[in-house]
Amino acid sequence: MLARLGLKKSVTTEEPKDEWFDAFQVNPRALIFSKQRIVVSFSPKSACSHVVTWFFLKERLLAAANYYHPWPHNFRTKVYYDSAQFRRRRNALLANGQQDWTLIKVTRDPVKRLVAILRHAVRFPIADEIALQRGINIKRDGLSLREFGEVLKTVDLTRAARQVDTHLCSQIHPIWDMPFGRTITLNLDEVSLNDGLNDIERSLGLEVTNFTAHPKFDEIRESHYVNNDQDLDTEQNPEDVKFRRNQVERRFPKTVLQKLPYTSELAHHLYPDDFSQVVTNDTKGELFRTR
Repeated sequence: MLARLGLKKSVTTEEPKDEWFDAFQVNPRALIFSKQRIVVSFSPKSACSHVVTWFFLKERLLAAANYYHPWPHNFRTKVYYDSAQFRRRRNALLANGQQDWTLIKVTRDPVKRLVAILRHAVRFPIADEIALQRGINIKRDGLSLREFGEVLKTVDLTRAARQVDTHLCSQIHPIWDMPFGRTITLNLDEVSLNDGLNDIERSLGLEVTNFTAHPKFDEIRESHYVNNDQDLDTEQNPEDVKFRRNQVERRFPKTVLQKLPYTSELAHHLYPDDFSQVVTNDTKGELFRTR
């Protein structure tokens, strides 16, 4: 099935000697359209699963991805990036320059993303090791926002440093510095994600997606996102409340935490350069002009 889709495993080929090749190896690696000169860059905890699913749908790979595994990132990391198609498109981009290419960046508010990262670090062991090195046992005792911040302050959160799990890193990806002819930034906390993607599709001459016609998007929302926001019934400062691994899957006080002055201060400390680079924008000046 994968071979028929042009995703047969890549054989060893000579890699291009290009200054941007290493940038393309930094996780999460970008997605490259097979027929259009379009690159998609995304970050964990910025609707990445939704964006990856959208890309596979546009590339007619969604059926193959679903067949391979229900979670789209498994197909992305274990099949797509190792395919001849991906390497061929990446090499073409690097060899011929980027002036005729468009970069789509899907981003989000760093403050809201920080709260999403905290929940993910409670649910999954992405920060357990670095926390243990600082005397914090997340699995046993849970994790507060303040503790999480103190842990993250001790490590390099740039993607290129590759010191920590990619979920914890800044949104800024090295390929953002490549001289693309056009860069479209869609911040999902500023623009409706589906509406924004539809606007981008129209601008780039792509078929417009009817998201309601594809149940995979609803499946991702139901399984991965916080569907039950909650208040904190406690006298503790919210930033000091510990959250445990089995408590945050379906309910989490994301709004309370997002509105804390402490959360904003922490996000500016941890991700100071993100704020200016994740704002909704179109360098061509065509999209988002009235927003």
